[in-house]
Amino acid sequence: MKKLMSPILRSKSAILLVLIAGGISLAIPACKKDSTTESGGVTEDEAGNVISQAITSQGGVMVQTSGAVGIANGYGARIGAKASDECGVEKTENVSFGVNDSLRFSYAWKWKLTCTDSLEPKALSFSAAGRIKIITSGMSVNDSSVASFSVSGLEPDSSNLLFNQTFNRTGTLAFTNSTDIINTRSYATTFSYVATDVKVNKETGKIISGTAAINYTGTSITGKTFSYSGTITYGGDNKGVLKLKSGKTINLIWYN
Repeated sequence: MKKLMSPILRSKSAILLVLIAGGISLAIPACKKDSTTESGGVTEDEAGNVISQAITSQGGVMVQTSGAVGIANGYGARIGAKASDECGVEKTENVSFGVNDSLRFSYAWKWKLTCTDSLEPKALSFSAAGRIKIITSGMSVNDSSVASFSVSGLEPDSSNLLFNQTFNRTGTLAFTNSTDIINTRSYATTFSYVATDVKVNKETGKIISGTAAINYTGTSITGKTFSYSGTITYGGDNKGVLKLKSGKTINLIWYN
């Protein structure tokens, strides 16, 4: 079988499109006023913005999902062919990109193919470990991350792939103001994402349906804490809705 390469590495221009299109501010409140309620000094809108980034851009969930779809389809495209030279063999690949020192991400990816008794591609186990750095005029994020997920449905008679994913980030979040540097807000943060039975169309590479639970927490250097949790519902056409526990909704949009 031909050696497979991540779709991300095949096109750095595609990475740049994801980074720019994903943007630094994708959190778009849906029919609600901006939140003024704070938890530990971090508002719902600020937390929603960081959560949105973790899902839609800068090496986040959607970039990982897109890469895994490309790899899975690379195996599944050999309809009727055997995969005896690939079954159970762990593959590795490093993915990295940086626009400048203010925007960088890197991942070490690993995956292993599971086959049927007749040696046809069946499923993938996939993991990633990496770092993400984002610095804007008012905010900085510097995180390490780990991801683990399974991708089933590689059989030729299956039109969809099924994802079950976990994605965790730990690191720092800081809000800065060039005119008020003394009052910079800094936090140690953790973010978790758990997706169950997310369906992805093989042909288009787009999510059709599924849900994911998220939790975002942090503690400031002065001991203040914040905690936001909610559920993402995917609705197809590269769109989803994040609903926080408070009832606030945030529209998510991304690009393949």
